[in-house]
Amino acid sequence: MKLIRRLRSASIETRKIEEQLYAHALKEVEDGRRRDGLWAKALANAAGNTDRAESLYLSYVVQALKDEINDRDIKSVDQERAKTDSAGLSKGAQEPSPSPVEPGQRSTGSRIWIHLLVFIILIAIILWYS
Repeated sequence: MKLIRRLRSASIETRKIEEQLYAHALKEVEDGRRRDGLWAKALANAAGNTDRAESLYLSYVVQALKDEINDRDIKSVDQERAKTDSAGLSKGAQEPSPSPVEPGQRSTGSRIWIHLLVFIILIAIILWYS
């Protein structure tokens, strides 16, 4: 039962985040900002149909935003590790041990991967039944 509750909670949070990303993508379009590479991809995949291209473009922008968020998270983890490593080396200390996580809690990095995994599973289910 705990697993089901966690999955539901994760999928709810994923949908809320996705809604915010779509709102951000729409705001970009409304402000007249366009990512030319994504627009060209949308036009190509829509066979020149601009209505379909606009729909695809929003999806592509949302995916690009997700990629940017994941990239930032990975870079921040790498930077934290580099700081920790350099601090440990300057003191002549050995490898620092990872910071403990309270029992029953997940680190921020693992939460992101769980959300991503749940999102991928949901997409796979949608594609399977469509």
